[in-house]
Amino acid sequence: MVKHFEQHLTDKIQLIEDMSIITVVTKFFEDIKSLDDVKEMPYINLNHSHLTSFVPGEIHQSIFGTIQDEIHKDKIIRIKAIKEYTTELGLVVNIVQCSENTFLIHDSDPDIIQKVTVRPDSTIKVLSQINERAHKTALTRNGDLLISDLTPKLKIIIGNGKTTSKYIFKPFLVQSIHINNENQLIVGAVKKLPVDYPVPGGGVVMVMDMDGNHVAKYEFDKKNEPLFTDLRDIITTKNGKIFIIDIITDDSRGRVVMMEKGTVSRIYIGHPDINSQNHPFKPCSTVATPNDNVIVSDMINNTLHFLDNSVHLLAYCNTVEDDILLPYSMLCSKPGTLFIGSSAPCIGNHKANIFEVEIPNHL
Repeated sequence: MVKHFEQHLTDKIQLIEDMSIITVVTKFFEDIKSLDDVKEMPYINLNHSHLTSFVPGEIHQSIFGTIQDEIHKDKIIRIKAIKEYTTELGLVVNIVQCSENTFLIHDSDPDIIQKVTVRPDSTIKVLSQINERAHKTALTRNGDLLISDLTPKLKIIIGNGKTTSKYIFKPFLVQSIHINNENQLIVGAVKKLPVDYPVPGGGVVMVMDMDGNHVAKYEFDKKNEPLFTDLRDIITTKNGKIFIIDIITDDSRGRVVMMEKGTVSRIYIGHPDINSQNHPFKPCSTVATPNDNVIVSDMINNTLHFLDNSVHLLAYCNTVEDDILLPYSMLCSKPGTLFIGSSAPCIGNHKANIFEVEIPNHL
């Protein structure tokens, strides 16, 4: 009987060893079923022996896991466009809120900044316009408009006139600008343009107070390795974390870098449910929500990534399914509502739209 038991167990061990080198997945799971009779091993009465008792058990397929092609469907959300406004711009690079229904929008080609109001009938009225080159814009608490035009010095628009800027970041060229909850100016800048992507580094994050005094500069890590390459957008959350869109290749592949207390703590490079070798992550713009989460737009892939403030993916949506094409800039002023500025399509109407959409309140 003992020999029979030993032979039975040996056969099963050999089966498992054989399965470990199987390269055909379906064959593997077929052979799993042949293990079902392990529970029928002959019982050996060892009660009067000095040996430890053996209790027959079971081997389940769940121990080995399963192969699934399904994506995490629980992370897929739909957004609903409440209204669609047609602008006079080819690309809505930025949306800055002045009041409940009044915004500053701009394009970089041609150099136009418009103050507009949105109407209940889904039309836009242009209240004023200035012809200034603007890469990114931000509004101060005093209502002054700050403009980065890819030079070391920010422009300041007060009312309808310009004033001498005290925000100077030589020798760097300012790309992205943001004013945080502490009323500090945070900029993303580069050493030169165009960016030489094969050469690591060249990007920097700098913090300045509203009097023009430099507070901090982040360019290298503790090992003197460069932190950034091409800083396209920058925001902060309520808890003080800085989120940067950093482009790292000349075909616009990028990442979202999170800084906490002056240190890079996490990096988001897309998600396998969304991105692949044929559809790499190409972030364009980012915005913080009232719930302190972060939304990242990928215009090339028509995707919005919803992240928590630790850079974990909460949800995502393919905007094409919701009739929103080429999402670029964003504004989220209250829970459940998101404004999306788009790019005009290459064919047909060459005017970009702003979409007012509903998103889940918890995001």
